[in-house]
Amino acid sequence: SILPLEDAETYRQADAQGRLMVRVLAIPFIPNQGTDAALARLRALGAKTGDRTGRVTWGAVKFMCDGGIAAKTIAVTAPGTVDDPTNLGLLGWETPKLIEGMKAVRGMGWQITAHGIGDRAIAQILDALEAALGPNSGDHRSRIVHCGVTTPALLDRIKGMGVLVDHNPPFPYWIGDWFRNYGEERVANS
Repeated sequence: SILPLEDAETYRQADAQGRLMVRVLAIPFIPNQGTDAALARLRALGAKTGDRTGRVTWGAVKFMCDGGIAAKTIAVTAPGTVDDPTNLGLLGWETPKLIEGMKAVRGMGWQITAHGIGDRAIAQILDALEAALGPNSGDHRSRIVHCGVTTPALLDRIKGMGVLVDHNPPFPYWIGDWFRNYGEERVANS
């Protein structure tokens, strides 16, 4: 369950009161607006990835780095979509701010997961992870969620950095046609 940090304490309270009847893997979300306040709330939780309080287990912290493929807002390099080559989508973060946020959560003991579908967003995530993790990051278990529009060079970089990919295998069946909006070469590398 991805949740705003202000809702995190609700899960703990419900569990402490015996009202939480299911196990929850909570994935705190850090927004690109109000980042400092969200990081302060995260710090106040006093938890880190893997900690468990009753039925609540804390997962990685999530950053949203681009939009959605159906809305044609994934962040890609030129050319954009087939019908509008100038549409390069939307990046959710400025890179220096993303690096700062990732460094902060790593310093608190959290793993990082980032939503990135387009190749420009994926490259930004890798740049930020590289800066946040440093050269001796070990088994950091950072993930890119979706990782939909890639290039051979990006895939090599992902592998070299030891970044995990959470690709959502059903996507080609559910939304495979939407990848065609980005050209046949990108479909081949998706």
